[in-house]
Amino acid sequence: MKIKRALLVVIILIVFGFSYWHMNTNFDVLSRYPYENENSRELIRRYLNDDEIRYIIEYDIAPAYFIDYITYKDFNIYHVSEYDKLKAVAWYLSDEEVVSFAEKLIAIDRFDEGLELVLNYDPQEILFWFENGDLYNPDAKIIYDPSDYDLVIGEDFTISTYAPKNLVESEFNGSEITLRRGALEAFAQMMEAMAQDTDITSFQITRSYVSYSKQEELYKDKEDQCDFDMPGHSEHQLGSAFDFYVANATLEDTAIYKWLRLHSEEYGFYFSYEDRNDHLRYRGDEQ
Repeated sequence: MKIKRALLVVIILIVFGFSYWHMNTNFDVLSRYPYENENSRELIRRYLNDDEIRYIIEYDIAPAYFIDYITYKDFNIYHVSEYDKLKAVAWYLSDEEVVSFAEKLIAIDRFDEGLELVLNYDPQEILFWFENGDLYNPDAKIIYDPSDYDLVIGEDFTISTYAPKNLVESEFNGSEITLRRGALEAFAQMMEAMAQDTDITSFQITRSYVSYSKQEELYKDKEDQCDFDMPGHSEHQLGSAFDFYVANATLEDTAIYKWLRLHSEEYGFYFSYEDRNDHLRYRGDEQ
């Protein structure tokens, strides 16, 4: 009798165990989740593990908040709020770029700072800054809005590898000139006004926009550099400054130079370096 009872208990345990196993292996963890449609359901099952699915269920995270990001390599369901914050300010990034950049910032614990910088800097510029700092002055602070025409730049403040997004190339008296659109328009207006008072055919541009990499070449070369300007610290990198000369004349003695001293500020241009008479920087209202 005892043997029969023991056998019955064993059979019951086997049946219960099999039933429990069968139930768990066939249990749909998404049965309590509003996955919206079969496509989102399939993506969730393919890219999220059971713990991650339980997380979106527990915190009631709808597919609309993350389904656009889920297929990308670095996607992390726990960072969806960071993706949305980044996308809101860096609208020009693709969803894949948002995921990749956000994860890199989170990995180095600098997401909030990166979120502030991405308003004006590209991701690669930000990551370069975070990785290297200022190679020429380790104590320099980065300027958060390098697009501000009136910003202060110098040895202690840098724009790192920033490149303006609205640069325009043009030609003037046989010289090439590259400036931001607003600065170039103001330059054209200034030249038109100056031409009414004096002959400007001898007015030549020697340097306008200079990229970070080009400034590095000039700085290291020493023979053709903008005097004391370190890469990341040059007004030329802002895309709003230019150097000039008057052919076959001493600059300070020319009618052109005297006109600029009297009228350049009317067009937003200033002699911004005290010891440079051949350098003008646009500091007028951004256009």
